Amino acid sequence: MSGDNSGKQLRSKSAPPSSSYALLQEKTDLKLPPANWLRENTQLGTAGTTVLGSSRKSKPFSSFGMAYDFIDCIGDDVDVVSDSENIKKLLKIPYSKSHVSMAVHRVGSTLLLDELDIQELFMRSSQTGDWTWLKEFYQRLIDQKWQRKKKSKEHWNEKAILSKFLYYSINSDGTAVPVPSDTEQAAEEGCGTAAEGSSWPATFNSSTVDTYALGHVSSVPKEQNLPTLFNEGENSQDLRNDFVRNILWTFEDIHMLVGSNMPIFGGGRYPAVSLRLRDNNKPINVLTGIDYWLDNLMCNVPELVMCFHVNGIVQKYEMIKTEDIPDLENSTFSTRVVKDIAQNILSFLKSNCTKEGHTYWLFKASGSDIVKLYDLTTLCEEAAEEKCQNPFTLPVAVLLYKVASNMILKKSQNRKNYGTIRTLLLNCIKLLDEERHPQIIASAHYMLAELFQLDDVSEDEGNGESLRGGGSEDSYSDEEEEEEEEEEDESCSYSTSSELQDDSKAVAIIRSVGELSVPEKYKSTHQIRPNCAFPVSQDKEEKCRLVLSYVLKGLKAVDSSIKKESDLPAADPSTPIPLKYEERSQNGARDVEQDILKVPTRSGMLPGTWQHRMKLQLFLKASKAYYVLSDAATNLLKYGRALRYIKLALQCHDAYCSINGGLHPQVLLFHCQCLSLCGDVQLMLAQNASNRAAYLEEYNYQTKDDQEILHCLHRESSCQAFSMATDLASDPEYQLIVSSKCYEAAHDLLTSGVLKDLGQEQLGQVLKRLGNIRNEMGVFYMNQAAAMQAEKQGVSYIKIILLLIIITIIRHLSNFQPSTNLKLLLFFHSAVWDSVNWELSTTYFTLATLLQDYAPLSRKAQEQIEREVTETMMKSLRFCDLQTESARQPLYQYRAATIHHRLASMYHSCYRNQVGDESDRKQHRALAEQHYSKAVRLFISLSDAPCELLRTLLERVAFAEFTMAGQNSSAVKLKTLTGALEIMCETRHAFKLIHKELLEQQEKLNTEEVVKLIGVFEPSFSFLLLQLIKLSTASKRKVSGKEEEQVKIYKNVYSRFLRAEKSVPLIQRVSLFTELLDQLKTPTGSDEARSSSS
Repeated sequence: MSGDNSGKQLRSKSAPPSSSYALLQEKTDLKLPPANWLRENTQLGTAGTTVLGSSRKSKPFSSFGMAYDFIDCIGDDVDVVSDSENIKKLLKIPYSKSHVSMAVHRVGSTLLLDELDIQELFMRSSQTGDWTWLKEFYQRLIDQKWQRKKKSKEHWNEKAILSKFLYYSINSDGTAVPVPSDTEQAAEEGCGTAAEGSSWPATFNSSTVDTYALGHVSSVPKEQNLPTLFNEGENSQDLRNDFVRNILWTFEDIHMLVGSNMPIFGGGRYPAVSLRLRDNNKPINVLTGIDYWLDNLMCNVPELVMCFHVNGIVQKYEMIKTEDIPDLENSTFSTRVVKDIAQNILSFLKSNCTKEGHTYWLFKASGSDIVKLYDLTTLCEEAAEEKCQNPFTLPVAVLLYKVASNMILKKSQNRKNYGTIRTLLLNCIKLLDEERHPQIIASAHYMLAELFQLDDVSEDEGNGESLRGGGSEDSYSDEEEEEEEEEEDESCSYSTSSELQDDSKAVAIIRSVGELSVPEKYKSTHQIRPNCAFPVSQDKEEKCRLVLSYVLKGLKAVDSSIKKESDLPAADPSTPIPLKYEERSQNGARDVEQDILKVPTRSGMLPGTWQHRMKLQLFLKASKAYYVLSDAATNLLKYGRALRYIKLALQCHDAYCSINGGLHPQVLLFHCQCLSLCGDVQLMLAQNASNRAAYLEEYNYQTKDDQEILHCLHRESSCQAFSMATDLASDPEYQLIVSSKCYEAAHDLLTSGVLKDLGQEQLGQVLKRLGNIRNEMGVFYMNQAAAMQAEKQGVSYIKIILLLIIITIIRHLSNFQPSTNLKLLLFFHSAVWDSVNWELSTTYFTLATLLQDYAPLSRKAQEQIEREVTETMMKSLRFCDLQTESARQPLYQYRAATIHHRLASMYHSCYRNQVGDESDRKQHRALAEQHYSKAVRLFISLSDAPCELLRTLLERVAFAEFTMAGQNSSAVKLKTLTGALEIMCETRHAFKLIHKELLEQQEKLNTEEVVKLIGVFEPSFSFLLLQLIKLSTASKRKVSGKEEEQVKIYKNVYSRFLRAEKSVPLIQRVSLFTELLDQLKTPTGSDEARSSSS
């Protein structure tokens, strides 16, 4: 055999193994039944139980049974799926006068071929009224005088002989053993009726849908458990794969899935042979030779064993190799021509059977050379009668659904096949009536929606179930029947008028069967699925709108199938209601719980039904689509539209929860994303309050699909659970609060036990959002406070507002102890956390400043105000991060120095004005000294605050002068003045910075402020020097040489200071002050005195 004509057997069930056959003794009478006759035998398959041994009759849906079992092959990998008998009949068209009647269906690039037995169909039409439209069409266009011709008794006798021959061949001793007379009589009686029985299933009607059950549809978004439509083990309207073996046969470049029932024998020298019975008086003709050759090619059998008989008496056996069959005497044919015929027929069918889902009829009348192709689907649609139903419609639709489902479930499937899947599903939907088949339609629409991946969640591979193949009474055909058919067809009334009256209904015509033998006479030029390109749009909104349109159609299909109590037929009062009494089980409580779970939903839908599972998936898909729309609108700054979409997403989630007892962790994670996005949108609306009118218009707009989806949601839920979070408020403060609540809700879900280990990455994002919203709320209230201050409103109200935001911020941050700062930094970006610290410090500082500068003395005592100012300033100081090096560190240092300066000034004022308790005055003096010292140290560390440093030092000198004024002892005064002069000498650092900035002519230096401070510095400096000279020279104690030298320096500096020109430029005056202060600084002692004083 040629290598390109090989056949590979597929495993769909346990095909009988090849076993040796028994060579019958010469003169064996095949008219006598063997002892094992009609007993089921694995070698012959279930076909062995029939009286006739074999029947050429194929069931009209046999190709669908194979397609269901080997769904992976359908669509692209295989060109043809059919019974081997149909393949042989097609390839013998140019050689045979027999009629050909086949149904053709296209699924992708695969053609499904089934015998369309016109005789049997019209017999059925006479009994049931089905197919009347086809019978009328046939009589009108093809044969106006149709009648059924019965088989002769001789035909049935030859079939019985073949059956007995096969049983003899598998009998170990090969002898004829009589069987009981009643068995033989029953067998003979069955001869006339066995093949007359109808092989057609019952007509597909609305009740058929009740036997369909979608498999379990999980609520987990990551898993697509897309189901098959038939329950395992059901007959499924006779759509079973009954063939003994299924073969992937490559004939030239044509790939076919072929079903065969030919018994294969083997053993010893002959590993695989086929067994044939021939009447020695009838020579083998071309049709018989082609039949034998094709059977062996398909089943990959290398040899043929032929048994010859005369009137049922065995004569001899002959062994023939498969490759020698085309050269047998009286049976010579060209294998090349047969291959050309195959290619031409396939090209003809593929070029003209272009509409997926349509039923085509390939017909050749007996004795005619014309082959015609009709579109039965179109003819059926044109018929006016209601009963004009195409019985192939539902099997075709189910197959389209199964192929699409199988392609989706393949994990390796890439997006280039999505267009094919989409076309399959759309054609499936087009074939079905929504009222009769809502389940398939709803599931198909859901799969169409699933083609559009709205997130990065990868779909796990699902496991689809194949239909289990059952037994069949069909077996391989016999050549005598073929020859009989040739003779019968000459007198059979299929069409005696070979020329048809009207060709207008035909889709395509082969004018002469001889054309099929011409190489490449017909070429397939039709592009498979020209419109199957997957509509991939870069516009997210367009993509989501397509998804939502499919979801809506799916929901409508589900809702149309839900019958409420009012729709059910009323009970007959005269018919008793049967009650089932059962003993209470040990799991009684559990049974009660299960009964509770069966309570209908708001729409009347029962949990656990296919409607329930499908609605869960559709609600979830709609929610995801609206989430993507909201996210896209947010990126486009269309915040009104974004809020409307996220509202619809949360309403879908609300409906999902209302019909689902428990939520899967992946659904909860997605819900957290929705809440976070809702918080983002509300925050953006608060920050862009000036555009509220435009946002309101976007928010109120609603498409028709949105309205209808919302109506479907309301059938199950009021959808009000998230109304507060999704309202478009007019108050920015309220929007900020709502945003915060959304983040808090997401945070609570992510920290719950279910999501604790799954949502760590998302938790980090939510924590950042929480920190940011607190910061935004702080900024909002700060701005409000600043506006009120500018309007000179009451300070008390400002304080209340500031305290509210402080409390809110602290409430969130109080959960984090200082020891957990490291953990905190893992969740908060350092910049965000730094911003939170700064805003907190600013808030407290502003509040303390307002209390200090606008002290409400009419309502509070001075001591209470001082205490509150101190506490608030210290809280602000606590949030100043002085240790961490960052861009904001100088600001923190300046803020801390200012706080210490303000506190020192406050205690300075208290010390001046305090009358009475001396202990309080000492405490104020000590606190003033402490804060002045810290302020000076921090200002010195800064290089851009010379004026603040100079002011602080001058205040500290003034504080020392005031202290000296209250002292009586000259020695004590001298000591105080010496300390004050050392503080004054520290101003040289400030003057050096001022001198440097004056040289560089920096604009940031406030020269007016410098002039004012010099106006304070000069008299204070002059006063200190004069008092020191007086006290040092007036002292009665003996003065040391070092002290005398110091007094001389005082006098020299004082003299130069008094003689200095006041009208010189500022830079010269500052330079003079620096020189004089440097001259005053003693080589030793001053640094220790300064350090001890601080």
